[in-house]
Amino acid sequence: MKRINFSSVNISDLDKIVDLKIAKKGNYFKEWFSFKYDISNDEEKFLKSLIERIELEERFEVGEFSEEEIKMKFFAPLLNRISFIGKNYKDWYERPIKAKINGVLFNGTTDLIIANGEFKPEKPLFFIQEFKKRFKADNPIGQILAEMMVGLELNSNSIIRGAFTYGSIWQFIVLEKIDENRYRYSISKKFDSFEIGDLKEIYKHLQAVKSLYCEDEVKKR
Repeated sequence: MKRINFSSVNISDLDKIVDLKIAKKGNYFKEWFSFKYDISNDEEKFLKSLIERIELEERFEVGEFSEEEIKMKFFAPLLNRISFIGKNYKDWYERPIKAKINGVLFNGTTDLIIANGEFKPEKPLFFIQEFKKRFKADNPIGQILAEMMVGLELNSNSIIRGAFTYGSIWQFIVLEKIDENRYRYSISKKFDSFEIGDLKEIYKHLQAVKSLYCEDEVKKR
């Protein structure tokens, strides 16, 4: 059986296995990005403190932050503040998932997956991928799309959401399963998490994930 690993897959690989197209029309982010969430004064102070720490450390750094430094000093505190944990769902890090799609075994380890499950991720709800320093070719887009395809196979839904990051930049992504082995995806504009206005938008969009696509999804089951 042919195998595809998340760590090395790109969009051209996926095109050979499934019908994968970028959506030219559709309001894929309308519900998600219009979610109403009022950031409290305490939350705004917290978000500003993340940026201030980065700015302070930049004065003493030579060169760029490493991937682990960005992850531990910036992304981890941000995600922990939101706290993706609730009734029968939580955030899982560096966990393997797999599924067979059109006769090909997709497998690998995810950076971050929010999923139902008690002892391991079982029904994926949201993905965050890569924490790379820089954007290279179509990675991490190919990687996160492969993960999200597996997510759809495991949770039996027709649509799933995620985000990928490179350096300080975040982009959100929606994948829809149109039919057997047919998929459409849409990618959001770029958000610079080191800018307070964009960081507040990122924070709101992640809060929407928790409320709309984690809490509400669990209630349906």
